[in-house]
Amino acid sequence: MNLRRHGTWTRTCNNAQCLTALAEYSQLQPTPYNFVDTVKLAAKKLGNTRFNGYQNPSLQVNIPMDNLPRCRHDLLL
Repeated sequence: MNLRRHGTWTRTCNNAQCLTALAEYSQLQPTPYNFVDTVKLAAKKLGNTRFNGYQNPSLQVNIPMDNLPRCRHDLLL
């Protein structure tokens, strides 16, 4: 995380490696917390859900490639 510049990496493979590491780390946690999360890309809300421990452990959002914003945009979780 300390290698990021302005909150992001310059290469997409580094972003993918970070997400993989976060997913692996999450598997080490004893019990997931209960919380609500929202996913935004380029300030557009893509989805949200309430995570309730192991009852609802994930959210999947599918976006067609042609609907992705062009240029550089923030992905907020």
